[in-house]
Amino acid sequence: MKRKTGVVVKVDKEYICVRTVKGEFYNLKPQENTPKIGDIYSSTIATPKKLAVRRIVFLSIIAILILVGMNIYRYFSSSASVVLSIPPTIQLKINKWNKVIAVTPTSTPGRTLVANLDLKGNSLEKALQLILEEAKNKNIINKNYIEGEGSLTIYITNKTKTHQAINLTNLKSYLKDRKIKYLINNDGQDMISD
Repeated sequence: MKRKTGVVVKVDKEYICVRTVKGEFYNLKPQENTPKIGDIYSSTIATPKKLAVRRIVFLSIIAILILVGMNIYRYFSSSASVVLSIPPTIQLKINKWNKVIAVTPTSTPGRTLVANLDLKGNSLEKALQLILEEAKNKNIINKNYIEGEGSLTIYITNKTKTHQAINLTNLKSYLKDRKIKYLINNDGQDMISD
């Protein structure tokens, strides 16, 4: 810290106000000897404790807001796109945590299929299971579909640099239990039902 020297103008418990030769006013830190008004005094510049605390609090709030903003951005930015083709075809966008952030049916039958479903915020596997249950309820997936040539196709395109494979173990067992044939293409890796 810079030392300043000047004539004492005001004496306070937390600082001593001086006027320098150049006519500038500075609040200096008090030392052992308390000067009188009119004395020449030299010390380092005092920073008010309240101001320092306010700065720390302000910077902490700014840091917290930045972190919260980054996480909100990450939550609502798509890291993968999942296309479910029963038919109809439905596109789901998921975030980094495999939560559904957008649902886009590509046709009118797809819109009617997902119209009554609240898929946003659900995990990918849960959302796919809800769609399949609704397709079963609307007789899209029926006995003819299961016993015939009906096959479910899921395409996953990962947009992240790490290209982490999305885990669909629960969905596979769900489909096997219901004897639904499926093909899952997870970023180029095909997984076909047994």
